[in-house]
Amino acid sequence: MLQYFQQIINMLRQSDYEEFRDSINSLIEEYREKFSIPHIMGWKEYEKKYRSRLTGASRELRSLLLEASSNIREDEFGRPSIIHGVDRAQIILSKEIFHLSNRKAAYLMPLMGMDYEGGYKTIERIYSDEIVSMIMHNLFVLSVKNRGIAVSDACGDGTSIPSQIRITTDL
Repeated sequence: MLQYFQQIINMLRQSDYEEFRDSINSLIEEYREKFSIPHIMGWKEYEKKYRSRLTGASRELRSLLLEASSNIREDEFGRPSIIHGVDRAQIILSKEIFHLSNRKAAYLMPLMGMDYEGGYKTIERIYSDEIVSMIMHNLFVLSVKNRGIAVSDACGDGTSIPSQIRITTDL
């Protein structure tokens, strides 16, 4: 057994280790340059960038949601929903963007320009709504197309949506 460990130790020389160490540091630096998100040190710069991204996203969000829901028809059977599909999707997105609880999201619906009254259970029911999930899927597809991505190896929710995006963009 001792001989086995001696062979393993003898396989790796100091020069091999130093060569590996030098190359791994250069690889780490190259990776950081290509893939890392720039870290903003000052809170003023962070707030400024956050504000500009948030205002840009909020300006685009409603038009993208309307475009994403344009091909979806809601069922006319059963009890009609109080909240329109686009508004339900906007509630969920706003709730996630601002890190709100279901209760706070329900309280802030009038602030978002919605004339609906509902409690936290209304918000919870939106999560299982098929119309909202279709709108979110279409919103993801639109976002990828608007960015000019033809083939993607990522997806919005881990359900292999990119294969469908590739099929639709190849047409």
